[in-house]
Amino acid sequence: MPDIKIKGSEIENIVDSLSSIVDKKEYCNDNYVSITLKNECGKGGISIIKISEFITSINFDLTFYKDQNISFNSNSSHHIDFIYCLEGHLKQKLLNQTKLEPISFRQNSIFGRASKTKNVITFLGDVHVKACVVIFKNENVLRIVNEHKEVDLRATAVKELSNSFEQKDFSYLGRICFKPAIYAKELFCSNNVSSPDLLFAEAAILNIIASQWEKHIEDSNSEEADAPLRQSELDQIIAVESFIISNISENLSIDRLVNISGLNPAKLQLGFNYLFNTTISSYVREKTLR
Repeated sequence: MPDIKIKGSEIENIVDSLSSIVDKKEYCNDNYVSITLKNECGKGGISIIKISEFITSINFDLTFYKDQNISFNSNSSHHIDFIYCLEGHLKQKLLNQTKLEPISFRQNSIFGRASKTKNVITFLGDVHVKACVVIFKNENVLRIVNEHKEVDLRATAVKELSNSFEQKDFSYLGRICFKPAIYAKELFCSNNVSSPDLLFAEAAILNIIASQWEKHIEDSNSEEADAPLRQSELDQIIAVESFIISNISENLSIDRLVNISGLNPAKLQLGFNYLFNTTISSYVREKTLR
């Protein structure tokens, strides 16, 4: 399938950019659009929610039959993409990168793109994905604070967010982060057709940004930010965690998980503690009790 190029963060431009894969679209209002995929492209759909002049969320709940590239572009302004996979996984590449980088299941992923830089997200064929791409338009005007003008709490927070990120290209692929999953689930469960639904969706999107931002600050300030294992080994541990979730009713002994991962027990425990802040046994026990 041809690449899809999304320009800017205006909801009308996003809908037009996706037209080649759209079977049906439904408008709730000027700030919400729901899209169903064409049968030949895949199954599922996309919702687009604009909650302010500066924040738009594109929410994918779908399976493409073949690899599909979607690029996010802008001719002006700096944008920050907060990307979070509730289910499945993606690949990503900024314009200046030489290769695709994996965005794993529930990994904290934040990308900055300056004017004329594009961020390419690859949806892999036959992989079901639930993922949010929250686009924050990081304009210089947000940095100007009029001390004599009253502003609401969200406006104050948006200014702080703008000041926290330099207006340049950057790629942050952080640790597994579970807190945004709480809000992403709420977002995907909402039908977004009534006023309460839209308010819940707005709260969920803001909380996704806040929890990813919070984790980014925590990792940036941590003396243990450097991973103790190679990325390929961490990917093996993430695969083990996905296996645990899918087979929680089975016997998930350490020996079995070691065999699945291909890592020795020490590395498996070390990596699990790094990614999930707990031991394997505690993690399995917690999931079993739910």
